[in-house]
Amino acid sequence: MREKCGPISGIRKEVRIEESQRQDMFEAETVTLAVPVTERDHTIGPTDARVTVVNYGDYQCPGCQRTHRSTEKMARELLDRVRLVHRHFPLVKNYPRALRTAEAAEAAAAQGKFWEMHRPLYLRPDKLSDRDLRQHAKEIKLDVGRFNREMARAHSRSYPTLSNL
Repeated sequence: MREKCGPISGIRKEVRIEESQRQDMFEAETVTLAVPVTERDHTIGPTDARVTVVNYGDYQCPGCQRTHRSTEKMARELLDRVRLVHRHFPLVKNYPRALRTAEAAEAAAAQGKFWEMHRPLYLRPDKLSDRDLRQHAKEIKLDVGRFNREMARAHSRSYPTLSNL
């Protein structure tokens, strides 16, 4: 069965980067992002990195989960030289928990723990109910009362979705 992850869901390619290719990557010409990275973005890695990888993702999407695993591997290998940016792109027409999981990540971000929430949301796709999200919050030692208040307010936030582009 084909997954409903957008136009590139059928593309699956593993790329192995040799050391000489890594050097070439850092010497390539500069490309400006269409949507620049701002303080609202969730970033990890050096702010002055010569390479910035921007990932748009949906925590419930199987294709996005695979991309996350590849991106996480790349980040571990190159984190001292590459800046990783995550932007929410909930595919709300395909995945009923898409928006709610993005809201949970933002509720964790309000307490300075975006990346700590980000990882279990991708790695435990069968654990995305509201109860599971609260359990994730406890596991990463969030103030759960504040997390619950942030989740209650979350409906006023706006994220890009296929329906509002």
